Amino acid sequence: MDDNLAVVRYLSDLPCPSRKHHEDGQRVLQTSDRSTDPNYLRCLNRQSSPIELFNLLLGRNLAPPNEVEYCLAAMAVPPNDDVDHLERRASEAVAELGGDINQNTFSAAFNLFRVSSRLLHDMEVEVHRPLGLSIAGFRVLFTVWVFDELEPRQIAAFSGVTRAAVSGVLNTLERGTLIERCRDQADRRLVTVRLTDSGSDLVQTAYRSQNKREAVHFDALSANELQVFSKIMRKLLATPLDTGSETDQASTDDEETNSLGA
Repeated sequence: MDDNLAVVRYLSDLPCPSRKHHEDGQRVLQTSDRSTDPNYLRCLNRQSSPIELFNLLLGRNLAPPNEVEYCLAAMAVPPNDDVDHLERRASEAVAELGGDINQNTFSAAFNLFRVSSRLLHDMEVEVHRPLGLSIAGFRVLFTVWVFDELEPRQIAAFSGVTRAAVSGVLNTLERGTLIERCRDQADRRLVTVRLTDSGSDLVQTAYRSQNKREAVHFDALSANELQVFSKIMRKLLATPLDTGSETDQASTDDEETNSLGA
């Protein structure tokens, strides 16, 4: 078996050290006779690859077994105290699926889903529904308000609502006299959408309320953290996905539209 693969498999089977274990490992290693050894310090600072660590500690017999355990505990990223019970249980469950599970992407996606669901549900209950809107309805109104006038296909592209869902939402908004459809005089097949005065007033009222709720959701972040968070999301949004994602989005938007009108 390849040495690197053997080491990686060995490391993947080790239990995640507790915070106390991690801190004890750091303390023991920092007082070691080899605490000034550059290679040893690279291990301590988690800058070595697994094979480098094992060559240093095992292959060259530079440390007794108990010190190897301490070094592994010290190198490990200490567990987050803020990981809640649900994430911990979910993380343990997906870890049992095998070594090809990426725990970092799991944690990021798992918590992004949770944050998004909480935010959307709160906005629907506290902002949109009291004004007679669904989330999809608000997204359509907001998008048209930003651009003044758009074709339905452009609304779908900019709002993240599928074309099929946009058609149904526009019908409901038009019945509520919140938008109006305009046909091009030269090409009657070309239809654009504009907000009525009532629609413009409603979306502005809705967003003022939504912005106050946004502040509540992000209150735990500093201004700098919020800027970094926004930058990371923009980077993710700029990453192209495969074509299957559009089908999935269509199902989500259709369910959302059917559940609450516009």
